[in-house]
Amino acid sequence: MPPIFADCKDMVKRHQVDELCSLREDLIADCLHNVGMADDKNGGPNFLRVWREYRKMTQEELGAACQPPTTGSVISLLEEGERGLSLKWLRRLAPALRTRPGWLADLDPREADTRTLEMIEAVPEESRDQVMKIIETFLLDGTHN
Repeated sequence: MPPIFADCKDMVKRHQVDELCSLREDLIADCLHNVGMADDKNGGPNFLRVWREYRKMTQEELGAACQPPTTGSVISLLEEGERGLSLKWLRRLAPALRTRPGWLADLDPREADTRTLEMIEAVPEESRDQVMKIIETFLLDGTHN
């Protein structure tokens, strides 16, 4: 049987485990426990606060704009990493911030020009192919100089 890792040896004794390694007491290189882990809790760094401020919204306004609505306190917990920013939350927050779920996790709006994608997304679905063809023609015929 491989060793079982536990913080409390007493709790494991009643399960009659022969080999026990307590991370707190027995692990020599405690830094191995955190290898590859982000400093932030619950999923690592994200740009939720930056996007909210970029859109000039308060935590309460963002919470009210979510579907279904939530509170400013929950938004604060998400921004601070005290509550996990799951894919479910990203999908719930992104429309309220007029952005994409993945951008909340990976893109700082202050450092990226999101106007092009925002403009394309503002075009009605039935006209997007036409807009893409215009852009492709623009890029192919050299008129972009």
